Amino acid sequence: LGESVARGFLYEPYITPASVLEKMLNDNMEEREVEIIDLTCLGLGLLDLEKICKDAMLLEPDMIVIFAGNNWKVMIHDLSDEDRKELLSANGQYKMLKKMGSIIKHKTVAQINQFMDVLAKLSQSNDIPVVFVIPENNLKGWKHNFGGEIFPFNVCCLNELIQHKDEIEQAMSDGNYEIAKEKAKKLIEMDNISSIGYEYLAQCMLHDGNLLQARNYFEIARDSGIYMPYDVRCCYSFISHTITERAKEHHFLTVNLPKLFRDIGDGIPGYDLFIDYCHLNADGIHYAMKYTAEIILPLLGHIGIVEIKKKALECEKISRTYFLAALHCAHHGQPHDVLYNFCCEALRLSPEISELMMSYINLVSRKIVWLLNTEMNEVIKSNIEEQYPFFFRITNIYQWILFLC
Repeated sequence: LGESVARGFLYEPYITPASVLEKMLNDNMEEREVEIIDLTCLGLGLLDLEKICKDAMLLEPDMIVIFAGNNWKVMIHDLSDEDRKELLSANGQYKMLKKMGSIIKHKTVAQINQFMDVLAKLSQSNDIPVVFVIPENNLKGWKHNFGGEIFPFNVCCLNELIQHKDEIEQAMSDGNYEIAKEKAKKLIEMDNISSIGYEYLAQCMLHDGNLLQARNYFEIARDSGIYMPYDVRCCYSFISHTITERAKEHHFLTVNLPKLFRDIGDGIPGYDLFIDYCHLNADGIHYAMKYTAEIILPLLGHIGIVEIKKKALECEKISRTYFLAALHCAHHGQPHDVLYNFCCEALRLSPEISELMMSYINLVSRKIVWLLNTEMNEVIKSNIEEQYPFFFRITNIYQWILFLC
């Protein structure tokens, strides 16, 4: 059970964590066959996950595996009138944002505690174990400051902040990381709400080979998203910590990906394991399910190291995944080099993807209603929504108006 990460977003239906886990378990068991029922759902929140967990008991499962945590933060629009009054009573924008973060954390932790208690009761009453896979995020590759924006709590120093930002980028471009490091620290002093200063400082630490400090600042940059006016789904540190503590209390088994992914590469996950901010690429899916299988196998009477055996996929399918990743990252303000690399990899795997690329470019760049654009037929024929279900997603009348205009 879980959200889009557990669904295999952009790889489904060709690769999904459930299918990979099922194969790994069956490859390591001879006398019995394991069947995994995939109840994952895109955009699944905590309250809906709780309902699915309860309904899943009708299937009489032998075990519950939950891979979730990215969609658990309470949103600003979910705050009560009393919460909003408390925010408005804060003295100044900085204190208001800090208070907002505190309220959101408190409410989120309360919801997690309630969910874990419900899960514990289900586990006990049905005598089944629970395995919790805690998500990790793209720390090194993802830029949390949407489009490089600065979000100052003091508008008076905006020009100075922008100047510091430009000077840091110039220093890093020239290879002067010591200068960039000092200016990044100054930027954080001036604006410790947005992620941008922490991201610059993390890059400097990474350049110096100080991986522990680099990871620490990358995590702070991610966690600063709790104050942002826009929202990128991720498993914040306080959410990961709460899951770990409550799982231990209820004797749930955990697959702690933030810890386990430290053993891969330089220990700071980036686009080597992810395809955007939180969704795993093929390598990431296989590593995550390998760790999960090694936790589950002893429960089934087997112990061993699980080998990763990747399923061979047609280059055309993986090529489209990379192109869709470029679209998805573009919609979230990621830099040119990320989009360029995804598109280059898509073309390397299958030059034919250029036809879909051109159809999409013509579709979005022409000043004509999409439904009347001849390129719309070509895009629909590609079955793009099979892998990227949000491409044509229209949920209300206002989006219909935008779609038609």
